[in-house]
Amino acid sequence: MAQNKIHKRVAIFEAEGGSDKTWNGHRKDTMPIVEAFKELGWTAEPIFFRDEWKEAITKYVIENCDAYIPRINTGNLPNGEAVFNQALREMCAAGVVGTPHPDTLMKYDSKLSLVDLNKTPLSPADTVAYFKWDELVKNFPTSLTNGERVLKQNRGSTGEGIWRVQVAEGVQVVKGQALPLDTKIKCTEAVDNHVEHHTLESFFKLCEKYYRVEENFLIDMRFLPRIKEGEVRIFLMGTKPLFVIHKKPADKQDAFSATLFSGATYKYESPEAWPELIKFFTSCLQYLTDNLGDVETILDWTCDFILDTDENGKDKYWISEVNVSCIGFTNQLDIGIQQEMAFIIIYNYQGYINLHYICLISQIQKYLFCIMAQVRKLHRRVAIFEAEGGSDKTWNGHRKDTMPIVEAFKELGWTAEPIFFRDEWKEAITKYVIENCDAYIPRINTGNLPNGEAVFNQALREMCAAGVVGTPHPDTLMKYDSKLSLVDLNKTPLSPADTVAYFKWDELVKNFPTSLTNGERVLKQNRGSTGEGIWRVQVAEGVQVVKGQALPLDTKIKCTEAVDNHVEHHTLESFFKLCEKYYRVEENFLIDMRFLPRIKEGEVRIFLMGTKPLFVIHKKPADKQDAFSATLFSGATYKYESPEAWPELIKFFTSCLQYLTDNLGDVETILDWTCDFILDTDENGKDKYWISEVNVSCIGFTNQLDIGIQQEMAQELIRKVYKKKGTQ
Repeated sequence: MAQNKIHKRVAIFEAEGGSDKTWNGHRKDTMPIVEAFKELGWTAEPIFFRDEWKEAITKYVIENCDAYIPRINTGNLPNGEAVFNQALREMCAAGVVGTPHPDTLMKYDSKLSLVDLNKTPLSPADTVAYFKWDELVKNFPTSLTNGERVLKQNRGSTGEGIWRVQVAEGVQVVKGQALPLDTKIKCTEAVDNHVEHHTLESFFKLCEKYYRVEENFLIDMRFLPRIKEGEVRIFLMGTKPLFVIHKKPADKQDAFSATLFSGATYKYESPEAWPELIKFFTSCLQYLTDNLGDVETILDWTCDFILDTDENGKDKYWISEVNVSCIGFTNQLDIGIQQEMAFIIIYNYQGYINLHYICLISQIQKYLFCIMAQVRKLHRRVAIFEAEGGSDKTWNGHRKDTMPIVEAFKELGWTAEPIFFRDEWKEAITKYVIENCDAYIPRINTGNLPNGEAVFNQALREMCAAGVVGTPHPDTLMKYDSKLSLVDLNKTPLSPADTVAYFKWDELVKNFPTSLTNGERVLKQNRGSTGEGIWRVQVAEGVQVVKGQALPLDTKIKCTEAVDNHVEHHTLESFFKLCEKYYRVEENFLIDMRFLPRIKEGEVRIFLMGTKPLFVIHKKPADKQDAFSATLFSGATYKYESPEAWPELIKFFTSCLQYLTDNLGDVETILDWTCDFILDTDENGKDKYWISEVNVSCIGFTNQLDIGIQQEMAQELIRKVYKKKGTQ
């Protein structure tokens, strides 16, 4: 391919989440691969695959990438690999270099490869597959008369569903004559080398479960006693062996598993330590290509072998497994596997001369960067915290506004590093941020961390205590983000004095019947979103109300929920029973505030960066009877306007900033946030604004990227860092 036609970009496909990920959301070896390509003048872009993104991702890769590297473990995509593989096929058909093509990957990665190779020197001729349970029942009783066998399922991992099967002692066996179903057998499972005693019939019943899994089947192959000497894994990049792992089963009776989980020991050695195996394997590469697919298209892969003895008493190797899908090498990064990977892909395009030139330039650039870094006294690095997964993510695994933020910092000479938070990574992340970052930006929606925010907030506290600039400190974030902020401000011009909180259901039952005598009220739960659990409550028509005198529990009321403006008719008693569910949620409570009829004119949201208003959203409820919700879901209409269109509101808000600092925490430490207001009329008949909500946690602005919010964010945060740290 001509050099001027290449993009110099490679897509690295990953699955979201999983135990193989670290706090940047990626596998531990992903970013080293990215850096290896970067050193050679190329870009490697991690892309998280979801079925619903298939068309967009396929189009993007075809138009922007020269090759792809699949780094997705089998079973890690929630709906299976079918859609993913189809996407890869379309990319390959359009000229993207697949490493490998999905059909080649599937052939190599399937246990069926052992059968496909049974007419070659790599796999014994009596290796067969049973695709149906009936085939197993029909054929295995005869197969077992040839000696000990190993049955392994296609879909298993870490030795699960791999059984060594022996006829029990004392059982008469005639080779080639099927054993009866009541034959006693001894079965050892590789997952942990545990032994089970069965009849053939009971073992077959156990095996039924393997056939309930889609695309699963069982491979029947001979047991090789020299497994006790170890299984030998060759790790390859392309056709080049990089190292060998000698995996020796635990020194226990019946142990034959070579997995670490089962107690096996691993020894890493150079290919030179296994000359006969490497020579044999190299001589067999053509068999692999002929039977499984072009071996030259594979990038990183492994082949496992077990020793046997041939008819002349000499060592012989049989292949026991091939792994092509997502081979990990985090423990071998120091020997440069990631550079080998980048080299192989790029060499196919550019050749050695250009490649070495790029390497030289890269080394010079890195040297200059190190000199510059020594001069700087700040890290010029910001951590952007995110939660893994969720509907707000795109195929790079991040929120849609994350990478624009990263680019905005990059334009200013800073690095913004997205970090995915998990509780179990708390100590490592905290240490890393303290040692490497000047500030952090939390971009995690409340409720998006599986175990809540307690551990995350504690990590942020420790970072702030160590001098990292928090935007904001977690305690400030919690104060602003809680609906309780409306109560904390009820002695200021921002919130009505009769705004109260009910922390227990008993408090609601005791106090709300009196509160409602003052007029229509709004009850809103602390933990709700999109209007869920926000109720406009009115006394039903015809009910006699005496201000300050508690209404009886059988009082009829009309309740409208903001989530969709639907109306429910209750008694106070039945409504209180409905509200019990809100108190079953941890840290939840209800806010009781007056209903403001001018909500019909709209709720007005100010979007701020620091204390600077950037734009205003006028959110007008649907033009329907009883509608009071200002959410898009409920049918409200949104109009984006400049702050200049709302001079009185902006003037009032600016004059109240000190109240926010005094009651909720230093407003100067907040980065992006919003304040919502509803119009009212004061005693002089003039317009007045009441605050209805504050949002500090993870404000999205994907629809406003074109007005430069991400640049405003980068500039504001850097200003905050310099204000606090100066040039230190």
